[in-house]
Amino acid sequence: MWEWLAAIGWSAGSIVGGIALYRRVRFFSRVWGSITIAVIGVVSGALHNFLNALFSIDEPFFFLIAIFGIGMTPILVAQWVFTRVFRLYWRGRSA
Repeated sequence: MWEWLAAIGWSAGSIVGGIALYRRVRFFSRVWGSITIAVIGVVSGALHNFLNALFSIDEPFFFLIAIFGIGMTPILVAQWVFTRVFRLYWRGRSA
């Protein structure tokens, strides 16, 4: 049961975090922001695995950064695509 709760929390956190980053931080509404969060997620995951394999340290901080970084990447990319195609979050000019 804990695995299901963790999966639901990870999914919800990734979606909410990705939307918040996209809407609040201008850098993450660009392609470089998506690339940066993906790289941060992959590097954090690699560092977590390295510490775990080499020193048997189960370091949760890098693990959390990795799963949220990797989870937010598709959300940021999807928002970027939908913003360009369907004008998501677009506010029209007042006449």
